[in-house]
Amino acid sequence: MSKVQEVIQQAQHLFSQNSSPQHIIDVLGKLLDQINAQDLNLDELMANLNPECEWDSEPIFSTPDFSLQLFMIKKGSKIPLHDHPHMWVLMRVLYGTLHLRTFNWAEEYPLSGLARKCCDETANGATSTILVEPNNNNVHEIYAIDDCAFLDLLFPPYDHEERACHYYKEEQVNVNGETLTKLERLD
Repeated sequence: MSKVQEVIQQAQHLFSQNSSPQHIIDVLGKLLDQINAQDLNLDELMANLNPECEWDSEPIFSTPDFSLQLFMIKKGSKIPLHDHPHMWVLMRVLYGTLHLRTFNWAEEYPLSGLARKCCDETANGATSTILVEPNNNNVHEIYAIDDCAFLDLLFPPYDHEERACHYYKEEQVNVNGETLTKLERLD
C-alpha cells in the first residue's frame, strides 16, 4: 500500500470513529510527514505543469468528511491570500521551497477585517506538516520560491456554501499605535 493510500485509509477510519480534531491532526500529521516527492512522482508532474497556469491542483480523494489535494506552483507564482472557513488543513510540502504568510483575525476588533500576521516563514520537504486551524493561521498566502508542490488534507472540505474559499486584499493600518493588516474580501 502506498503512503498516500495509508493516509486515506487512516483518515476514513478516524472519521468513521468520530475522532476529535486533535486526534486526527496527531495521527494524520505523522503519516503525512512520511510522504515525499517520489511517492507522488513529482519530478514528472512538475516537469509537465501547464505553462499557462501559475498554479494547479489535482484532487486525490474526497468524501463529505475530508479531501486530499495536490497543489503545484511555479517558481515566482503564488496562491493569493485566502481562507479556509471553519476548516482544519494539514499542509505537507513535498517539493521545492515556498514562503508562507498567515494571519489571525484581531479578536478585539470583531467584524472589522483587522488581522495580525502570525507566520512569515519558508517551508520545504524537510518541514513538518503545517497546521491551519479554524481560528489560527486560517488566512494565508503561499509564494513559490522554487517550483513547489504540497498536499492539503482539509477537514471538513470546502462545500461552496458554508465553507467557500474567500480571497483577500491587504493594507497595513495603524490602530492605537499597533500595526495591523486590514483584510478586505475580494468577492
